[in-house]
Amino acid sequence: MLLKLNLKKAIMKTICISCLFLIIALALRAQERQVSLDNQGKVTSITAEMDRELKLFQDYPDFKEASVFQTGDSVFSLEIVCLQGKQLVKTKKTLTYADLQALRDSVSIRISRNAPELTLNQEGRTLMLVTNSLLGFYYGGALSNILDFKDDKLTVTTYLLTAGASFYLPYALTKDKNVTYGDAILGIYGQTRGIAHGLLVSDLLGFKWDSSMPMAMTLIGSLSEGIAGYLIADKGGFSAGRSAAIGTYSDFGMGIGMLTYGLLGIEKEKGFDAFALVGAASGLVIGHNLSKTTNYTWGDAFMLNGAGILGGYIPVSLMTLFPDAKEKAYFLVAELGTVGGLYAGDVLAQKFDFTTKEGIFIDLSESAGGLVGSGIGVLLGSGKEAYKSIMICGGLGALTGFILTAGAYSKNARSTAAFTKNVSFHFNLNPVWLFNLAGRQQAGRIPANASLLSANIRF
Repeated sequence: MLLKLNLKKAIMKTICISCLFLIIALALRAQERQVSLDNQGKVTSITAEMDRELKLFQDYPDFKEASVFQTGDSVFSLEIVCLQGKQLVKTKKTLTYADLQALRDSVSIRISRNAPELTLNQEGRTLMLVTNSLLGFYYGGALSNILDFKDDKLTVTTYLLTAGASFYLPYALTKDKNVTYGDAILGIYGQTRGIAHGLLVSDLLGFKWDSSMPMAMTLIGSLSEGIAGYLIADKGGFSAGRSAAIGTYSDFGMGIGMLTYGLLGIEKEKGFDAFALVGAASGLVIGHNLSKTTNYTWGDAFMLNGAGILGGYIPVSLMTLFPDAKEKAYFLVAELGTVGGLYAGDVLAQKFDFTTKEGIFIDLSESAGGLVGSGIGVLLGSGKEAYKSIMICGGLGALTGFILTAGAYSKNARSTAAFTKNVSFHFNLNPVWLFNLAGRQQAGRIPANASLLSANIRF
């Protein structure tokens, strides 16, 4: 009797669980999932602006948008939104998988034929074009200086044509190309830093400053490094944060190379150029490798830059307390402090994902804190020793500004990061339990912990 009662309870429990699964399945089935409208999976909706090129929904007056949602295993719904009077009206059409594939083929063909740019990611194109336009004023002056026309009219003409072409040429070349923020940032880094690198190479090779070669080397360095930066980022699929972080490490690498030159006390003039260039290249490699394991955001790169500057400045300011310190001691603490600051910044970047706005605000807070601290230092200092209080208070103010702002933003990032990184959930279904239920129950061989469903959560 007891055995039959237990078996009845087990069967009822199984029925209830099965009903629960059926309800969940029906609920999930009722959810609609948006699917792509092209074969490449890049277009999820067609807007009125896009349809001016594709001409797919010209039969619908005042067409606004079209999307496709999956409503079943092989059933889809085409939803077309139009404007009638002052109201939006949605029309739905049921599609089979064959219908959807035919629509995708049509969309893909028309995109390829009429508007290939619709499937491109050009989010960073505006940033790139604006920067190129501004750099065009430098390129125009550099080219005019290199050509060294005796006729002023030719000189001015060359300058103006080059400055204008600095927008139109990249505009035309990138019309049908991907230009992500990562592409644009690393390309801009190469263009701007290439000018400095070109000057260092020119000096290292012994070109005289009164010749046109230094200017030519800056132009060559800017264009070649800009193109290389864009191509490398595009091929590697670099994010904005990764490109920005690589550039930041390269900048600090060049600075550390200069400090190393001063620390070693090398008297050869060309040694400065060599150390700076080697440092920049080393920073580039280090940044590239670190960015493989740390998912830098653009905000992280701003924060990292502030941390590196702060790390280099504070120990130098404290060195003013030791008036008898040698020059090399300043180089040493600046170099060690910069490395320490970058390390601290990298640790923060691994734990938190700062947004672009947050990263900028952290740097601004650091700068503002430094200014406030320097102002206090002016009040506290007097006479020839005033510079000490200005530098020390400025450093403490900058550190306070950095810590307060980064700490405030990291509180929100910490809860999200902790949950996503440290919490795991596992769900297990044991269907064999249903089939063997009766036999095992009768034999008394069902373990105490046997169950159809099991779940565990780990913190």
